[in-house]
Amino acid sequence: MRLLKIRHSTSTLLLAMMFCSILVSCKEKHEGGLLSSIDDKEIYNDKAGRYKSMSFLVNSYLDYMVLHISVLPIDKNELQYSVAAPGVNPELSMNRWGGSASGYDFTWDKTWKTPKQFKVWWQRIVDPDEYAKNKIDARYLIKETERGTAWCEAIITINNPLPEEPGYFILHFYPDGHVDAYISELKELEAEQPKVKFEDRMKLSVLREKPCLKEIPNPYYGLPKPVQQN
Repeated sequence: MRLLKIRHSTSTLLLAMMFCSILVSCKEKHEGGLLSSIDDKEIYNDKAGRYKSMSFLVNSYLDYMVLHISVLPIDKNELQYSVAAPGVNPELSMNRWGGSASGYDFTWDKTWKTPKQFKVWWQRIVDPDEYAKNKIDARYLIKETERGTAWCEAIITINNPLPEEPGYFILHFYPDGHVDAYISELKELEAEQPKVKFEDRMKLSVLREKPCLKEIPNPYYGLPKPVQQN
């Protein structure tokens, strides 16, 4: 009888430890990541008004495309903790540099205090002719960065307090490698103008001899490829 009790207690303890381990891993993964209103149930079930969702708005003052932008917590280095912002192809027109806006992609936790820092990763095209030679999107397949591109990292800081009604989480990519970010008040998209006028483009500092202030390896390599992706 005592042997049965010991075995029962041991089994119960092991199950409890496994359950706790699962809870901890799930908790760490969830709490360590950023929230997107596209697919996070916690936002839809938010009764206390803890979260405020907003769109990304991206402006790029670079010559070529900025692709696969991800915003991460400052202390994370895996894409599983990130939320995605839309890439942008600068049109270099007289009134806009090429802005790109998205749906409600970023959610701010009102328990956060400003200034608050995040990490931004993006892939930028540095040689469009070489980039055009890529036949497929090989981010998930090869460890090397695709030809004609570079993966970059920057630290952004949100300095302004969260507006009562936030409009956009705005990113500005500059040719000297740095990225500005802030959260705007809710207003029409057309009211959000780029920080740099097109006619002033030649006044901007440009990073020479390297594509990024901090270049990183391809962060997609080794991740499971989405089913819908060709």
